[in-house]
Amino acid sequence: MWSSSPSFYLEYLAYILEVLSWAALYSVGADSKSKPRLMRSRPAIRIPPIKLGKPGMLVFLGMVGLTILYWPVKDFGFLRWDDSTYVTARPVMHQLAEGKKDGFRQLLRPQKVLAEGVWQFLPGRDFSYALDAWRGGLSPRIFHQTNFVLHLFAVLMCFLLLRYFMPHGAAIAGALVFGIHPLVVEPVAWISGRKELLYAGLLLGALAALLHARKLVEEKGNARGKSLYLFLFVVLACLSFVCKGPAVILIPMSAMIIWGLDSERRKGFWIAWS
Repeated sequence: MWSSSPSFYLEYLAYILEVLSWAALYSVGADSKSKPRLMRSRPAIRIPPIKLGKPGMLVFLGMVGLTILYWPVKDFGFLRWDDSTYVTARPVMHQLAEGKKDGFRQLLRPQKVLAEGVWQFLPGRDFSYALDAWRGGLSPRIFHQTNFVLHLFAVLMCFLLLRYFMPHGAAIAGALVFGIHPLVVEPVAWISGRKELLYAGLLLGALAALLHARKLVEEKGNARGKSLYLFLFVVLACLSFVCKGPAVILIPMSAMIIWGLDSERRKGFWIAWS
């Protein structure tokens, strides 16, 4: 649960710094004596080293910069433009704000959703609104905080995708341009723009997972890893489809990635899929 208390964000930042410190410890090749006793007691499990390095620090600093840039958004309110249609004027959101969980089931029924005056049946979008209403009531701050977190997720997925096509520095720059571009500022500051944030982050994450699976296929190894990333691709793709209609563009884009392989490797790709 995201809280509006500053202490929560300080604790969360401290946790991130702790994780990064352990990552740095492994990246420099710490010996076994410096590791916690729990890790020394299970030598059979090998944790691959995480190279934080300069690219990792640049990504972290970029996320901090985006946090500072978009921080004022949390104090924005609801707008009359569509926010009432999707959130404030919907009876199901008021039920969830009162703690009545039956509202979640209503969101799975297209007839009930469309009867409320909502223009499209998008369960992914509506469930994200429902979770906000259930955990924090109809406070606009809760909804804006979720938009902000989803935007950071989309920027991170953009970086993971771009790094397959360009050096890390260029990928970080491209992700930051995506993060501050005027076209994506509106969905962050506008609660009704939630569907753009959801489908974009999930679509970019699905493509990154598919590209990683292709990379494993080209290396002809780690069949278990191929299947894992393909499963992740399917999950993210399906979630993206239920958040906004244009996510169907993922289908031809995925086909281009798969059929870009030669016949032998494409056969291995489908074997890993099965």
